[in-house]
Amino acid sequence: MPLTEVQHHHAHIASVLAEHGVRGRVVGVALDGTGYGPDGAIWGGEVLTCDLASYARAAHLSYFRLPGGAAAIRKPLRCALGLLDACGLSDSDVARDVTDRLGVEGPVVRQMLERDLNCPLTSSAGRLFDAVAALLGLVDKAGYDGEPACLLEAAATLVDADDDPRAAERYRVGLLPGDAGGDGSFVVDTAPLVRAVVDDGAAAVDGRVGARRFHEGCCDGVARAAVAVARSSELSAVALSGGVFMNRIVLTGVRSRLESAGLRVLVAHDLPVNDGCISYGQAAVARARIAASISGAAPQA
Repeated sequence: MPLTEVQHHHAHIASVLAEHGVRGRVVGVALDGTGYGPDGAIWGGEVLTCDLASYARAAHLSYFRLPGGAAAIRKPLRCALGLLDACGLSDSDVARDVTDRLGVEGPVVRQMLERDLNCPLTSSAGRLFDAVAALLGLVDKAGYDGEPACLLEAAATLVDADDDPRAAERYRVGLLPGDAGGDGSFVVDTAPLVRAVVDDGAAAVDGRVGARRFHEGCCDGVARAAVAVARSSELSAVALSGGVFMNRIVLTGVRSRLESAGLRVLVAHDLPVNDGCISYGQAAVARARIAASISGAAPQA
């Protein structure tokens, strides 16, 4: 049988399109933990424009490095150090605290970052959530897949939405041109989120409040990026998929903002939003490409 290669996050969005019977092009927001991109980085915070047969990357969360690659998934303190380094906070008090919490691994991880040894780049929303959970002191080691993000969501649900306009502004992400991968997409700069988390921690703000503010800032940034892509691409629908959307605050927060902007929002109902939908999405992409080849069209890879 011929091999059809399907990028992970395209498969996520394609599964939503196939379930809803949508054949046209949409904006796809894929937020998850790990999915390799064609630039060699670990993707996971992606805004795409796509249909069933093809996709293009339009925006993504800013890259940071994962010391040890997969080891950082099990030890989110490694994610935290990589994130602090990307935000210019590697010499901060919080970075020294995270290093100490890593024990004997701490100095080694710092050297890995300094020398860029086994530190793949990632745009993963899942790893971002892991890192922030570690920064807030909620977890040092992950006992199961997704535990840090689950703890972060649980902490955020214990407080109401923050009405402090100054906090909302401090946690507001930037939308920047250019990107490390050279694919022309713009970057959702998460550095303001990280610096705000660190500043609130230094000011002894309740970690639950910090968790809530982080969630709201993340939802706002992702939604603004998706709206910007929709406007520039003249698209009216946005499909949401990826394991991070199992987080109820993220799903409702992003969805409500997109709908307020007048966009149609598509979310899976019969399929899971996590990687349980991938094989269905892959099959949908393969079918669409076969149909296009039969009809004489040449879909974008």
